[in-house]
Order: sequence, then structure tokens, then C-alpha cells
Amino acid sequence: MVLSVIYFSLHPRPPDVSSINFGDKLVHFSAYFVMCLWFVQLYFRQYHWRPMLGLVLLGCFIEIAQGFTEYRSFELADMMANSSGVILAWVITGSKLGLLLIKFEHNFLLKRFS
Repeated sequence: MVLSVIYFSLHPRPPDVSSINFGDKLVHFSAYFVMCLWFVQLYFRQYHWRPMLGLVLLGCFIEIAQGFTEYRSFELADMMANSSGVILAWVITGSKLGLLLIKFEHNFLLKRFS
């Protein structure tokens, strides 16, 4: 997931989402939301700050890197969309929805492949 975000963020021709209102910001938000939701479930609650901080920093560094390219541009709004996805995922992991992937793993994968 992380490598694909880095690749598409720095590629000269990113996927075209201009047909969707705020498509670019939705893609940023969704990518970081899914990554954070996934990675925080690998850690105990007290350590959720680690993947969160890593993903926020990743989003910031990618935007800065885009500013140094000739074919992409730095956008503060993209940083905010990335960080918003991380924050919402963190909020969700504090609720019962935060156990969704763990429940899926136990109920579906372990029963099916055991």
C-alpha cells in the first residue's frame, strides 16, 4: 500500500480523477485512511501513534518532494486530506469498528484456512 501511494504520488501522470468532484482530495483522504486503519490494527492501542505519525510524515514528505519535481506541485490541501484520513482512521480504531479487520481475520480467514 505504501509503495503504491509513493509511486502514484510521484509519477508524472497520476490517475485522472477529475470527473469526480474533489476527486483528488478524496483519493488522498481514502488512501491514507485505509493505510492508517490497516496499520494501527497491528499495534496495541497505546502504540497507535507510531503508524499515525509515520503516515502523516509520509504525506508531508511526498508533498514536499512533489514541489521539487517539474511535473507535480506542492499542495497544502493534499497534506490536509492525507492527515484527515489518518485522523478519522484513528478515531474509528477507538470504536468497535476498529476491530473490523481483526474480526474478519478471525471469523473468515482462520476458519476457512484452518
